[in-house]
Amino acid sequence: MKNPVLLIALLLLVAAGWLFFSTNDTDHDHDQPHDPEAHAIEAKEPVRADGSFTLATSFYPLQFALERIVGDLGTVINIGAGTDPHDFEPTTQDILALQRADVVVLQGADFEPWGDAVMDQLEADGVPVVIATADIELHEGGHHHDEHEHEDEPDEHDHGAYDPHTWLDPILFGDMVEHLTEAVVTLDPENAAAYETNAAALQTELAALDAEHASRLASCALDEIITSHDAFSYLADRYEFAVHSIAGLSTQDTPSVITLTELREEAAEGIGAILLEENSVAAYGDTLARETGLQTLSINPIAYIVPAGDNYLTLMRSNLETFATALQCNE
Repeated sequence: MKNPVLLIALLLLVAAGWLFFSTNDTDHDHDQPHDPEAHAIEAKEPVRADGSFTLATSFYPLQFALERIVGDLGTVINIGAGTDPHDFEPTTQDILALQRADVVVLQGADFEPWGDAVMDQLEADGVPVVIATADIELHEGGHHHDEHEHEDEPDEHDHGAYDPHTWLDPILFGDMVEHLTEAVVTLDPENAAAYETNAAALQTELAALDAEHASRLASCALDEIITSHDAFSYLADRYEFAVHSIAGLSTQDTPSVITLTELREEAAEGIGAILLEENSVAAYGDTLARETGLQTLSINPIAYIVPAGDNYLTLMRSNLETFATALQCNE
């Protein structure tokens, strides 16, 4: 083309068109919520290339689910074993263990504060990462199930956009197990039948656990409890009772004077017990119990304290009896 002005105009039109379409594509992407599972799970190499199938995770419920799904066909490593996930930071050795694994499973939902950075690093290294809560409709962070609070009140203990405590609802935990099973089958399809059989057995137990909760909590004199931290909202929603928490979504929270004052008022209005965990929040609960005359009962959010001989299922049943006692449910 001999006319340089026309050539420049044509180039500008092409560039503008490319910019228009690429911008529209980008905007379209931003319309979608961030989904870590949007990409297909792909093994960095055949999962048994070194003779073993290694699955690494961050805390106990995911370890329990994965061990039940893979049985003796894989090895599950829990880098956060025995430590409070709300306060856990992986060491260099922990990161190396994740990098050596065939797959890494994280809870997501802002539960692992270090999760996003490590996930980016792992995916850059070709290690597949599965987010256990990817298919679950999550509560927004700081969402209290409390009819006495106003919806527009800000939550001073908001540690993330979402409430991550999905494993404490047997139905949601079943959804997580289904998601993890699909990932494991994708990575090791030769053993799909065994994994699906194992998962089906676990789902049967989770369905029974749900039925026990629905039955045991069906007829109760009370419908409110106080707990150490805001871990039981999904469970409370499922079985229709209200939870008032001393701390927020994290066990590292310190309750405000306003929160403690409100809890004293709640206690006077018909709460039977304060459910306390083994953590730093317990001292506030003990003080509240002395001031209100309420009994304290032991509860376990099943995040990292697993007494010898116990597992997820036995601890859920123990918690159920605690809820039934606190809510004064009929036998």
